[in-house]
Amino acid sequence: MLGPSFLPARAGSVAHVPSATLLRALATVSILASLSCDSAPTELANTLQPDLAKGGPAKNVMSIAGGDGQTAAAGTELPNPLVVRVESEVGQPVSGVTIDWTVKAGGGSLSTAQSVTNVQGEASTRLTLGPTAGLNDVSARSRRLREVRLTATATESGGGGDPGGGGDPGGGGSGDSYTVTVTPTSASIEVDETVALSADVVNQNGDAVDTATVDWSSLNVSVASVAASGLVTGRAEGTARIVASFADGADTADVTVSEAPGGGGGGGGGGTSGGGRAFPGAEGWGATALEACRAKPLQVLRVTNTNSDGSGSFAQAVSDVRSDRFSIIVFETGGHIVAPSSTGIRVSASCVYIAGQTAPGDGIVIEGRPTAFWLRGGGDDITDVVMRYLRFRGKSGLTQNNMIIAKGQRVVLDHMSFSWTDNYPLAILRYGGTSFSGRIADLSIQHTIVSEAFATHATGLTISTNADLKSAASIDMTNLSIHRNLLAGNSHRNPMTAADNALVANNVIYNWRFGAGMMNRRGSVDWVNNFAKPGPMTGDVHTYVVNPYCDALGGDFSIYAAGNVGPRSSDPNGDNWSGSTRQVSCYRGSGDYDGQEVPPSWRRSSEQPWRGIATAVALRTAQQAYDAVVADVGANERLTCDGRWTGALDPADSRVISETRNGSGPSSPPSDEGAVGGYPSYSRGTGCTDQDGDGLPDAWEQRFYDCSTCADAAAPGRDGYLLMEHYLNGTDPR
Repeated sequence: MLGPSFLPARAGSVAHVPSATLLRALATVSILASLSCDSAPTELANTLQPDLAKGGPAKNVMSIAGGDGQTAAAGTELPNPLVVRVESEVGQPVSGVTIDWTVKAGGGSLSTAQSVTNVQGEASTRLTLGPTAGLNDVSARSRRLREVRLTATATESGGGGDPGGGGDPGGGGSGDSYTVTVTPTSASIEVDETVALSADVVNQNGDAVDTATVDWSSLNVSVASVAASGLVTGRAEGTARIVASFADGADTADVTVSEAPGGGGGGGGGGTSGGGRAFPGAEGWGATALEACRAKPLQVLRVTNTNSDGSGSFAQAVSDVRSDRFSIIVFETGGHIVAPSSTGIRVSASCVYIAGQTAPGDGIVIEGRPTAFWLRGGGDDITDVVMRYLRFRGKSGLTQNNMIIAKGQRVVLDHMSFSWTDNYPLAILRYGGTSFSGRIADLSIQHTIVSEAFATHATGLTISTNADLKSAASIDMTNLSIHRNLLAGNSHRNPMTAADNALVANNVIYNWRFGAGMMNRRGSVDWVNNFAKPGPMTGDVHTYVVNPYCDALGGDFSIYAAGNVGPRSSDPNGDNWSGSTRQVSCYRGSGDYDGQEVPPSWRRSSEQPWRGIATAVALRTAQQAYDAVVADVGANERLTCDGRWTGALDPADSRVISETRNGSGPSSPPSDEGAVGGYPSYSRGTGCTDQDGDGLPDAWEQRFYDCSTCADAAAPGRDGYLLMEHYLNGTDPR
């Protein structure tokens, strides 16, 4: 049957096969029909037959065939070539494939930057190491194939210094030679799981160098990241090489990352599921967002300018969202957007993914006058909302609030940045008897920065209700996960919670003034493994991690607290309730209760059931959480047109993260944005070319399908995500 389908059509959609693709497929069938089995060249048969049998392009695989892991003196050529092999999915060598070689680190040079696979499917180049000792990293790439990375170590030549004791053993004397050994040498984890690697360093005499500070790096950060402690976190399916280096020594470990069992929908099968998560790395109560949306027709909405409203604006794109569609908003421009002054920008429909990571240039920043963004409005519930890689920054005297969530179920905020408001940088509010009375449930806020609210009301993340709901039968605000965020430079509410079945875990709280974490009105909250680090604003009085109101603003709280560390105690195993390791105290504004232990009836000895859900937060220790958060938080990345992640941290977030690391920063809340460096400028950049207008850039389609317009954004790819989602996730759809 003739019907070459490079991409399976989604149920309910019309398969789109461009005329050029159809002609190419017809030509392929004609060629095969005209060749007898005896006359068909081997290479042609190996290349074309899998296409015909499977109804799509053959899935070739590139792997390392030789030359990886060599060591030689700096500035010299390695004794053996670097070799990669390309094979078909049935293990046959594939010739004629062009391999592009690139030096990624170390400053070395290559004998050739491009080579072609031979009849054994192999291509090679030679590497001359860089002029200084250290790791050399080389990339091998080819269209439609996964990148391969090969490494080599350049060592110092020549002596100098006393090998027994000359120089600082913590930094490596210039004449010394060191050997690094990583344990284990390989590991397998699932997405969002962690594995701890360790590195031993010995000198040329075989003596252990216990004071050595090893540098850790990942050669594929999109698959796995590594903290300064050697803790590796799985990010997406694939294999990442982790490198530990010290002076002239280096060693590696390969970490293979897979989806959790049951998490894959299988590429191309009916009934997409996205692995049960809104995107790889989504965790907590809100992480199942969008699962039901994938069965709806896909609608891609484009932001083409930075106007406050009107055609092509962000406000217009949000207003065009329809609950009977799966709406994805992409940005064809970066820059500074001022929200409409009368209403702000309001999401009032379901099934929407706002993809800030698609913005070119310096990304998007949104300013409110007085409020920038709402989840609120309409008679129906708002469900399945995902927002990623957006910045909300206000201006003193103009911006009251960056974002207010007053209604929403299955909501995820991921890698967002909020700062500089006169009132709320970010708030989740449910007020009985008011228009803020919608149901709020199953919400995740992760990898997000909330920082530097202005002195007029210097609050961080506020999750609150009013007195009308204090004694109500149900608060109707439940199942919240607040994890791996950075709350920095806010006086108090870092965060403040009033919700049932809430988890506040693995956050970094830095440089508060009156209160780190807080609770008001009512709620049941687990405070687990948070890292509170004092700064110039903190002082030595208000040093508890969790601070519920114990006066009239308080209520019948249910609190679980464990594993938190802060200025009072760095012991993660300490008793959070009493003694020198106590981390829970009545809030300073509680009058006579200020600083006292909370009532025993508020203390809970067991966790709420957040560990039992399929998308549970992968809990780290407080110290591990600190390392992970300062390494990956805020709107710190964007996508290139071919779907690769690249850095996009703006000066404001970069400064806040640096201050958190260094223990520096303001000694009081800023009066305006000028007090903390001023409003950055954001270039608009150039949007990606998308000839067929389906939302998938031509460069992405070329990278994965060797075409510019043949991929269907609405078709399911690997793991149950739509191809459009694979682009947004920065993952391989095949």
